[in-house]
Amino acid sequence: NLNGGSSASSSTFWRGDGAWAAAGFDIGSITGATASTAVPITTDEHIMNIGGALRRVDHNIVTAVNTPWLQARGLTGNQSIATDTNTAITNWNNITINSKQDSGTSSQSLSSNGRFTVGVAGYYQINLGVRFASVGAGKNIRIMIYSPHDDVTYIINGQKTAASTATYYLAGSLVLPAGSSRYFEAQCYHDHGSAINLESMGASFSVYRIGSYDLP
Repeated sequence: NLNGGSSASSSTFWRGDGAWAAAGFDIGSITGATASTAVPITTDEHIMNIGGALRRVDHNIVTAVNTPWLQARGLTGNQSIATDTNTAITNWNNITINSKQDSGTSSQSLSSNGRFTVGVAGYYQINLGVRFASVGAGKNIRIMIYSPHDDVTYIINGQKTAASTATYYLAGSLVLPAGSSRYFEAQCYHDHGSAINLESMGASFSVYRIGSYDLP
């Protein structure tokens, strides 16, 4: 008698093994009459069909794709760069860091020595552009990213200057892996023979986490 038994109620169902069981979460559990007006947070959930079964998945699965990210625009002032030395760019200005919707522990920061600690393992797209002022003729200039992931400085862009002293703009991007405790440091180099300035206007540094199944 399917209508009998002490466990029968409007909230139970008859299982294939001949027993009453409490109903699980299904699509009927969603109250769709009221639309959410709040910005989703990491503990909000999406309903997904995973392998033929409905699953509740944290909003992190969406928002963590491109977070954390950093954007810095311009320098607080011209930065003097010594000759023949890989020099960290430290005078970043207009800094924005988004770490509110990533998974794991948020520990992102751009330190006074120009190091952006990512706080979340992943692959990151890094963009860098700077303006070298009054570089002499026939000199080498480069922009780079240092990563302690494998203790290597990666050259993003470089060139040999033309036959007259001028201001040069270099920009480029690359993708690098990073563990949660790693950082990226923007650097530049020249062999002008004496110190020259990076101009405060025109400099930019941005880092974005790339959505990827694999982690470094």
